[in-house]
Amino acid sequence: INALAVTGRAGLARNCLDWLLGCQHCQVHPFTQAAPGGWGWTDLSGAVPDADDTPGALLALAALREGSEPDQVARIDEAARAGIDWLLAAEPRRRLAHVLSRLGSVAFRPQRRRSDGPCPASPSGLDAADS
Repeated sequence: INALAVTGRAGLARNCLDWLLGCQHCQVHPFTQAAPGGWGWTDLSGAVPDADDTPGALLALAALREGSEPDQVARIDEAARAGIDWLLAAEPRRRLAHVLSRLGSVAFRPQRRRSDGPCPASPSGLDAADS
């Protein structure tokens, strides 16, 4: 989702909103008793919400929020609040500082993106937008 948003394909990324919101755990997890609000590593029934995947989902929501319609923004904000509350309750404060500092730099406010050119990890040197 983030890759689509930063390469000028925000419309395609927004097609993922319902899927991403559907992956959020909205009830107590039946096996681990994890509280609702977080995201797990898959959209399948075996997923358990965790502090690795929840921040990734929040970053994706931040990317989807920019340029979304007001009704979508309201859904995104509601899910994001639940995810942030879940992180605050699930993670010790000192470990959470890293996650929140990362989210605070991008989440839930418009920001300008710039292209840094070709992806340095790409063996072909092609930019993701070129493919």
